[in-house]
Amino acid sequence: MTSNLVKDNREFYQEHESQERLLSESNLDWTTDRPVMLNNKDQVKPAKVSFSVEKKLKAQKNRKSVAEFMLNILNDQKYHQTTPSVSDD
Repeated sequence: MTSNLVKDNREFYQEHESQERLLSESNLDWTTDRPVMLNNKDQVKPAKVSFSVEKKLKAQKNRKSVAEFMLNILNDQKYHQTTPSVSDD
């Protein structure tokens, strides 16, 4: 029997994938970010980036660091039309 939490998490990730599929099938210039659990710490740390579930990331990332990462990659073609996951370094 699947717990409600596991079921909710699966539905959450299925919704992520659905949104990302819509983006990838569009003509938009896009990059999405899948941050891990967000916190409100003030210290901005370099982002640890993964494009795969195989690379283990830390469980948390502060909001300021995610914002800095997104601003820094605006013109970086490496991240163009991708879905990086980010966490604290």
